[in-house]
Amino acid sequence: MKRYSITGIAALAALLLAVVAGCDTEDKKNYDVTIAWNIAGGQGTTCSQTLNGPGVSEQVEFDKVLITVYDAEGDVEPIQDPVEVDCADYEYTIPRLGRGKYWVTVGAMAEFEGDYLPYYEAEGEIRAPDRDEIVEFVLLQGKGKIAVSWSFDNNKFCGPNDVSDVEISLTGDEVECETGEFIIEDLVWAEYSITVEGMDDDGETTWIGDCAENPFEVKPGQVYEAHVELSEF
Repeated sequence: MKRYSITGIAALAALLLAVVAGCDTEDKKNYDVTIAWNIAGGQGTTCSQTLNGPGVSEQVEFDKVLITVYDAEGDVEPIQDPVEVDCADYEYTIPRLGRGKYWVTVGAMAEFEGDYLPYYEAEGEIRAPDRDEIVEFVLLQGKGKIAVSWSFDNNKFCGPNDVSDVEISLTGDEVECETGEFIIEDLVWAEYSITVEGMDDDGETTWIGDCAENPFEVKPGQVYEAHVELSEF
């Protein structure tokens, strides 16, 4: 039978505890990660750029940059409160990130025609720790989104109206009526119109409605709230 000395066992136990403690400490450690940005490849020399849209070509100044951090691409809720920093700083250190990968969006904010929006945007993945590398975001004129929602003019919802799915005119997508909302993404700066059709279990249109604001303009960086009230077809 193999013999172990008390001293040897104690040393081995101490070593194992040190390894476990080291791993635990590493897991709980936080890191600061620095990102940088430039406007349309300006390499940190300008916070001014042209907005190009329907009948629009105008120079604007970006005073602030909005930075939002998510756990992963496609997440809705950020892991920290979004922050606005001076555009002319050209970099920002995101504080206290646990070890891992994160998704960051950066938007250059400007006031144009009464709308304060991130007209120039970029997004991408960062890592914590960043191994002394600074992730550079090149901000370009962004895209818009439409958040389509629907209701019924009889103040009932999908089930009582025997509507199982709705079809969104702009994309042709069919979604479950009960979801109540559908996001249309990656829209260029333009005017759009939305019609929603409510369909029964046989796929027949039984309800229909148009957005009251048709046609409406969607700008870069904007999420336009388009509500449609459906009436019997």
